[in-house]
Amino acid sequence: MPALFHCLRVPLLGLTSRALVAALVGAPAAHAFDSPSLRLSGFGTLGAAHAHVDGPWSFRRDVLQQPTGRGVQTRVDSRLGLQANLRLPHQWEAVLQGVAKPLAHEAPLSQHLEWAFLAHRPAPGLTIRFGRVSNDMFLESEYRNVGFAMPWIRSNMEFYGWSPLPSLDGADIAQRWQSGEARWRAKLAIGQSDLDVPSYGGKSIGFRARDALAASVSREEGGLLVKLSFVQMKIAFTGADELSAVAAGLRAIEGNPLAPERMRAEARSLADGMLLGSVMSRYATLSVQHSAGPWLTQFEANRGYSSGGRASDDWHAYAALAYRAEPFTVFGMTGQARPMAEAARAPAWTGPTYALGAIGAAISNVGRVEQESVSAGLRWDINPQMAAKFQYDHFRIGEHGGTLWGDSDNSGRRANVVSFVIDSVF
Repeated sequence: MPALFHCLRVPLLGLTSRALVAALVGAPAAHAFDSPSLRLSGFGTLGAAHAHVDGPWSFRRDVLQQPTGRGVQTRVDSRLGLQANLRLPHQWEAVLQGVAKPLAHEAPLSQHLEWAFLAHRPAPGLTIRFGRVSNDMFLESEYRNVGFAMPWIRSNMEFYGWSPLPSLDGADIAQRWQSGEARWRAKLAIGQSDLDVPSYGGKSIGFRARDALAASVSREEGGLLVKLSFVQMKIAFTGADELSAVAAGLRAIEGNPLAPERMRAEARSLADGMLLGSVMSRYATLSVQHSAGPWLTQFEANRGYSSGGRASDDWHAYAALAYRAEPFTVFGMTGQARPMAEAARAPAWTGPTYALGAIGAAISNVGRVEQESVSAGLRWDINPQMAAKFQYDHFRIGEHGGTLWGDSDNSGRRANVVSFVIDSVF
């Protein structure tokens, strides 16, 4: 039986994230294997989503997803994942996981490879992985593509939709231990990532993360899981030369001694707000999950700060509740994303350079997320390998805060999304 399905077939709300992740990446073995053992597993989602929103805006589940248009969309949640676990002698294991899902048009095929690592377990509770490893920052980081593993259709958009770093090319080390009834886990990861992110006009820009360092510690006892994590990395965007030209024009105004002081100050503020060059970004997260009988409650909050860019200082949070009366599960969720800085405004000056300032203001707000949502839905477990789900989402998006939406502009919006999916594992 495939390793993934073997774990996911147990009652969903009684399944801790610790057990789920163990199934995804391979549970620690009790002894060395005498001969290689290959196990194949997979997961898939077939879905349809319809967003009622004014203007050209289109719904997408995260910032890595290429906007798929308006009307009923089948590509927003649909995906197919395949995983291979090759267990080797002396506590070694190789893991590959690929996911077919909508990404930026220019995204290379390698971006569909979520995991590609070699793991070694030299001692009980200790695991070392090398290669493309998961970015284990949030509760659902390692299974956000596996719809069957969650009561809801998709991870909360305000919290998970903004994060463009699903994996790291590098290494991590994790240690598990028991203290009384409590199970502890500490993890440290280093690496880098190169991704293509959809941008305006059907183009994409390169997201480059370097010198990434991620650390987390979690404690689980009696159905209560508490996790703290911290990530820092240097990020830069490539392939957007026109943005650099706008910044250079604003710097020229700032340095022009003949320009009025107020105009120079506005130009400096707009140029400083554009996320160009390499900047250091840091994120701290608190995650809490409690499973008790038929109830599942979940809460996560994240605070982000970057050394550059107006839109990079923000916080994100959500809370979710699910109740299972087999074979049905009802759930509700609410989330918020708030920037700490005010949105950039078009300059007060007039004349030929006004357009340059207005473009600079618009660019400064790219990446800014100001949004809140309320969601409710129902899951029906058809059999141990398949579940059907319905979900309704209501969104309120603030002015200059629509980064999570495709083809968005600077105006505020209200949106309603109705989704239906079939999730399966095999």
